[in-house]
Amino acid sequence: MSGNKKKVVFIGGHHTSALTVIKSLLSSRKDVEVHFIGHKFSAYKDKNFSAEYREITAQGIPFYNLYAGKVYLIFNIARLVRVPFGFLQALYFLLKIKPSLVVSFGGYLSAPVVFWAWVMRISVITHEQTFQGGWANIFVSKFAKVILLTWESSRKFFPKEKTKVIGLPLTTDFERKDITKGIFTNKLPLVFITGGKQGSHIINETVASILDELTDFCNVLIQCGDNSYFKDFDTLNALTKSLSKRNGKVVVEKFLSREEQLTAIEKADLLIGRAGAHFVYEVCFYKKPVILIPLPKTSHNEQYNNAVFVEKIGLAKIIEQNFLTGEALLREMKIMLSNLGEYHLTKEVALPKDAKEKFVEEINKLL
Repeated sequence: MSGNKKKVVFIGGHHTSALTVIKSLLSSRKDVEVHFIGHKFSAYKDKNFSAEYREITAQGIPFYNLYAGKVYLIFNIARLVRVPFGFLQALYFLLKIKPSLVVSFGGYLSAPVVFWAWVMRISVITHEQTFQGGWANIFVSKFAKVILLTWESSRKFFPKEKTKVIGLPLTTDFERKDITKGIFTNKLPLVFITGGKQGSHIINETVASILDELTDFCNVLIQCGDNSYFKDFDTLNALTKSLSKRNGKVVVEKFLSREEQLTAIEKADLLIGRAGAHFVYEVCFYKKPVILIPLPKTSHNEQYNNAVFVEKIGLAKIIEQNFLTGEALLREMKIMLSNLGEYHLTKEVALPKDAKEKFVEEINKLL
């Protein structure tokens, strides 16, 4: 890489939006060099590389694995010990990279990086994906020059003079990679089930308990993640092969590329998943009926609030994790698939389609 290029560090918990912005930035600026700080592994005890590590390094972008703890989880000694280590490691990375700009996408990893960027007088842009302000971004906002928001409702959590609502950077002009083509050839409805890039063990486990029954009335595409501790892919794959011969077909995937996932959302008749910022935004963008299973104990009850929003505009049913059973999920799936016409937008939602372009404009102003 050329020493004449301006270096930009991307950091944070929402690498999908980050990668969308990175690609747009690099396509328009040949004088920019990107570095990424994130998680090399998704979870404790997981020995497989995270989706963000795979997707970022696949673009040839240098990746730095940051070990940091969540400051507010003080009851967890192991995480608490990682807090000062994470701050020291973040300082080392910035001294090594010497960036002109830090771009944050929230998440607790961003806190130590942004703090040192402020100390070193490096400009910071941050982006908030949720309806409220996440703890990390509220901290980061104190040091950021520009705070970009997905939703108007989160503006009240941040200094007004710094904020701009731009929407969520979303890849819409992608080359279609239809993972469903030639596989689901019958006329049964398609249900796409995803626990996010990392997968969700509890969702995978619940789906496994009713998989044979599901093939009576639908096709199923499951994106289950690749956690080496739980081994859900192996379990689901083996179960799929042992299913009795029914009408529907089941396909299990560890990961879907960005293009594959968006195409799966487009093609599906019903979606099932967590209520993270990206998935909720995509549900609204493609106006798809969805069963949402919010992850409990998120910052400001973020996922539950996301789910309630989608339910209020007519697209979702919510099953809280405490009440998630195979029987409950099966019942809701049957009800929704039998009444798909009833799940449509009852209220228009403003979803800007030029967020990535606006994001790159803000980056260019500070470079």
